[in-house]
Amino acid sequence: MRPGHARACWLPPDTPACTTGMRHQRRGWAGNSTAVYAGALQALKLGYRHLDTALGYRTQPALARAIKDSGVPRADLFIVSKIPGGLTLEGAERAINESLAQLGTYVDAMLLHFPGTWQGSGGATSRKASWSVGARARVCVCV
Repeated sequence: MRPGHARACWLPPDTPACTTGMRHQRRGWAGNSTAVYAGALQALKLGYRHLDTALGYRTQPALARAIKDSGVPRADLFIVSKIPGGLTLEGAERAINESLAQLGTYVDAMLLHFPGTWQGSGGATSRKASWSVGARARVCVCV
């Protein structure tokens, strides 16, 4: 998180809203860099300013290109990313660093995707490890 950076996510009044019929595109976009790039670039040109991604979605490099090519100043964006749960301290640190490297910028919030592994192991130990690395890396790791 950028030092001294505390602001609510603000969108212009004319920002297009999602309709109730819209479905989550994770299945179709995960790892599909062409679709992610095109969709993110179009959204940014339409005025979207809140971007949500995750290391596990495999979309961050394409999102980074779309942000760069959009010409939207980074300060106008609110970017959220997530790291997998169930990691050791060293694993969480690697995941955060990999996520930031893929995006090529800071994030406004770094979330812990799930407080354990998807198989249910990890629990309190992995949460504590993720919180520790979050404090060391000066990013917000929320559960």
